[in-house]
Amino acid sequence: MLPTMKTALTALAATLAGNALAAPQTNPQTNALPPCTNVVIPVTVTANNVVLPATTPPAFNQVSGTYNIAARYCEPANNLHPRRDVLQVLVHGITYTRNYWSGDGDPNILTGPGAPYGGNLYSWVDFASQQGYPTLSIDRLGNGLSDHPDPITVLQIPIHIEVIHQIITKARAGSLPSPANRNFDKIIYAGHSFGSVLGNGLNVKYPTDADATILTGLSATLNYAFLVPWVGNGDFLPAATVNSSKWSTLNTGYLALTNRTAFNQAFYYPTFFDQALQDLDYANRGTVGLGELESGFALPEQVATNYKNPVYVITGQHDATMCPGLDPLAYTKPYQTYDCGPSGTGTLAQTKKLYPNANYQWYAPPASGHCWHFHSEALATFGVAHNWLNWNGF
Repeated sequence: MLPTMKTALTALAATLAGNALAAPQTNPQTNALPPCTNVVIPVTVTANNVVLPATTPPAFNQVSGTYNIAARYCEPANNLHPRRDVLQVLVHGITYTRNYWSGDGDPNILTGPGAPYGGNLYSWVDFASQQGYPTLSIDRLGNGLSDHPDPITVLQIPIHIEVIHQIITKARAGSLPSPANRNFDKIIYAGHSFGSVLGNGLNVKYPTDADATILTGLSATLNYAFLVPWVGNGDFLPAATVNSSKWSTLNTGYLALTNRTAFNQAFYYPTFFDQALQDLDYANRGTVGLGELESGFALPEQVATNYKNPVYVITGQHDATMCPGLDPLAYTKPYQTYDCGPSGTGTLAQTKKLYPNANYQWYAPPASGHCWHFHSEALATFGVAHNWLNWNGF
């Protein structure tokens, strides 16, 4: 069965069960790129970071600083669309940059090295642009072209949340750099993986920042059986030693993944992806700060009790980092794979507990792993996400 057909049938079945939404819309295929501009956003923030090594309960230390956040602002393909004042703020996960949202490339580049892989097939930014949404995809602090502060004492979850809050505040006030310097009426927060963890934390501390939230690659039940060995068995080494030509200036607390098999298992579900894209993805992998990893394990579960706007969790059915169930079909795969469980009672249904007072819904793209944006289901799932936005009035 074709992947897109499977998506439609799965979405329909989940709809009848009351857990997901209807089959996705399709994206108009165009040769035009969304008009994008690279910008730098200065932020001044203060946060209560975790004292590391962490204790139980954790102790906190206040940190402050002014940082430059690199970002890419893309106008909608039709700038007269009524959604032109509904801004999507896109926040990537660990080992990625803002390019994650553009098919692992720069949408300003049409062909050749650095161009989005597969044109618009894996580009959330392109899909959103065709639907009339402007987007702001950021390089998180300590990632990509943004400033790189101390990776242990500064680069932690609490300061990331303050940076994102500052950016959203600027967007609403019309004080982002040109050409994004207009007042945006609505903010849609979309995160992936660690970016979704940050989005959840944002909704806890600042429950009115986002008018709608899409969290991809997230659940309330981390797969510790996979994650703890993955993080702790030496697969992450100082980035400066992994690739000295690229990261020689970074503090040794900035780490890079060195195990290709672990990368494949964490982010992909065989064999529903383009092997050339996976190869490119590994070659382009970025860094992670030690403080990001340790604060993630040290902080308690974040329940967004006061967040009351729509929230949509989209996590691959076979997400190895977020779904602790063993995949019954693993014997057909080159390594152990995982499963989010059945509709209604599985991991994603249980994630509702993070949003007890919100309009919570979820969707599990079939035949997809953690980075479902780079799987065969990507374009169809972009349609599912944007249909959800449309049905919620955005």
